[in-house]
Amino acid sequence: MAPRRLPIWRIAPSFSLKEVKMIIGEQVRAARTLLGWSQDKLAAHAHLTGSTVSAVERNKAGWAIMIRRTLQKAGVEFPEGEPVRMRKTR
Repeated sequence: MAPRRLPIWRIAPSFSLKEVKMIIGEQVRAARTLLGWSQDKLAAHAHLTGSTVSAVERNKAGWAIMIRRTLQKAGVEFPEGEPVRMRKTR
């Protein structure tokens, strides 16, 4: 069962300026591939719709911050100027 979708103000009431940097759709697709997630699975974890994830991947939507946070919680890193990668475990 997919998690219930919540309004963005209930999930992430404030953003840091650093997080406001938009990630491009290619990074979202790469991060999903690293995790083995479908668009629908990412959407469920991010409390969004599959069509929203699809739009972000086509650089057509502004939900990239929520998706970035979801992927980071799942273990993906977004190093500046480098490809996305899985976080190293210690």
